[in-house]
Amino acid sequence: MGKLKLFAKLKKGFTLVELIVVMAIMAIGAALIYPNLSGVISESEFDKVKTYCMTASSYVRNYANNLTSGVTKVAYEDKDGNTAYYTITTVDGLRGALNEYNSDPAYQFYVLDFASQFKTDPTGKIYNEIKDKKIAEKDTIVVCIESKASGAGYTYTLKGLFYYAYAKECVVCTYVNRTANKGFVSITSTK
Repeated sequence: MGKLKLFAKLKKGFTLVELIVVMAIMAIGAALIYPNLSGVISESEFDKVKTYCMTASSYVRNYANNLTSGVTKVAYEDKDGNTAYYTITTVDGLRGALNEYNSDPAYQFYVLDFASQFKTDPTGKIYNEIKDKKIAEKDTIVVCIESKASGAGYTYTLKGLFYYAYAKECVVCTYVNRTANKGFVSITSTK
């Protein structure tokens, strides 16, 4: 009989306080890990982004050359089949022209501006544009173009392409065209 009483005492379960403590620890762990995982972009995803940006780079360089050579309007066919023009000397016009000729519906172009010298990563400015609903809810290639005054006018140069992955709410620095940092790099910035 004594052995049965001892066995009954040993077969106790967890108390309510112990269960609450364990659940609290798990919740804190999940809160710390989830933000890091949500912004992570895999190597295969980054390769896809690189492909988009290589295509985007050729589009943007073409328009930058047009701007530098004095072309101000690009023709396109509107929804009624009439010829219309984008004025690519404006940020909105360049954005419209880039999106008009982008055949891949997986992403859109957003031109940040012409004037910035982008010595630092502009992801903070990109997030402000997203927060202010200036960038639509879609994967977006943010184009950074530098304009410099030259003898005959302005020279326009592609300064960088930053890919905003909408589903992951992260900006991936995919291409920077600086002397010290050329080529594709993976810098994922999360909110």
